[in-house]
Amino acid sequence: MRAEILCIGTELIIGQTVNSNATWLSKKLAAGGIDVMRHVAVGDNMGRISDALQLAWDRCDLIVVTGGLGPTDDDLTHAAIAAHFGLPMVEDPEALRSVAEALQRWNRPMNDVSRKMARIPEGSVALVNPAGSAAGIWLERAGHIIVTMPGVPREMEAMWQQCIEPKLHARADSAIVSHLLKFVGIPEQDAAGALKHLLDQANPSVAPYVGNGEVYLRVTAKAPDTATAEALMVPVIDEILATIGKHYFGRDGDTLESLVIEGLTGRRETLAVAESVTGGWLAQRLTAVPGASQVFLLGAVTYTSEMKSRLLGVDPALIDAHGAVSDPVARAMAAGVRATSGATWGIGITGLAGPLGDDRGTPVGRVYIALSGPGVDRCDERDFRTLGRDPIRWMATQVALRRLQQTLAGADPG
Repeated sequence: MRAEILCIGTELIIGQTVNSNATWLSKKLAAGGIDVMRHVAVGDNMGRISDALQLAWDRCDLIVVTGGLGPTDDDLTHAAIAAHFGLPMVEDPEALRSVAEALQRWNRPMNDVSRKMARIPEGSVALVNPAGSAAGIWLERAGHIIVTMPGVPREMEAMWQQCIEPKLHARADSAIVSHLLKFVGIPEQDAAGALKHLLDQANPSVAPYVGNGEVYLRVTAKAPDTATAEALMVPVIDEILATIGKHYFGRDGDTLESLVIEGLTGRRETLAVAESVTGGWLAQRLTAVPGASQVFLLGAVTYTSEMKSRLLGVDPALIDAHGAVSDPVARAMAAGVRATSGATWGIGITGLAGPLGDDRGTPVGRVYIALSGPGVDRCDERDFRTLGRDPIRWMATQVALRRLQQTLAGADPG
């Protein structure tokens, strides 16, 4: 089965709203063995919606539509579908009941505007909204399926999972399974060059991506069932890891920060961080992980030399001798925050993100990332001078997380 995702809403076209629905739906469709051929977005206009429907109809079996199902005048999806196929609009009793119940929960009255959300093209099946009010539809015509859902992600996801996905799974004749392998410390061109023969094959396919200082390899297999697809990927994944495995850190939903929290939790150890150049970014990444409160004790943003000395116990003479942006000061920050908090591990980060350097001639982009812990006193120097201010700061947190993640896993950081 081939699918096209049609997202409706002027806010998507003008860049006001990020089209996250298309990404989410693509993953769900692929997992169900349905090939996604295109993503299309159009504004709230009857003619443009009709044109997009016809194009999708000519090239796909399944048209998945999101958006344009509310009570206002610019919610045109169902009216456009009805007009395109010459169908009258009818009020669906089950959809009307669902709308009334939703309005009652929100203490809002039912009126003619609200009733619009229960009107659907004749011949379609109403899909009750489990997380909102506006109904979607399931419409089958001439071997094609059209499904509509609200554009609000929470409502769309609930309707997909409860009303649409079970029906589609029953019809799918194959499964498409993907795994995202994640690497750090290797440029994309180096990874692609080392694995060129794998990138050229079709099933399983291997596709490289980059983002936020990491390289991703998506391995995808198509087979009659999920187990067979998973088995097809095993030798390919094994070969990837045998080739560039020293840069591998996780797959799918893994992040460096989640693996650090997981590692600390498993070892019953704790962490504190002292940041200068990163301004709390490292602490933010760590505390965004559920369960971080069990192992993360302290995040100190010591942006000035005075605070480094007063809060972390960094010797002012050390700063005078080497400068605030230096290996010895980063090590002292890591040891100081560890001692202050009583944590098992301490991280210290100092550097220059620009636009100005310091009076010692330290170049913008120079950062020092120190790790202090049981038997560990390590500092990495990095030069990110080709990057902008925020990328410099982000990459400093990447190095910090990777070093601790490797250490907790018992790997040689190199």
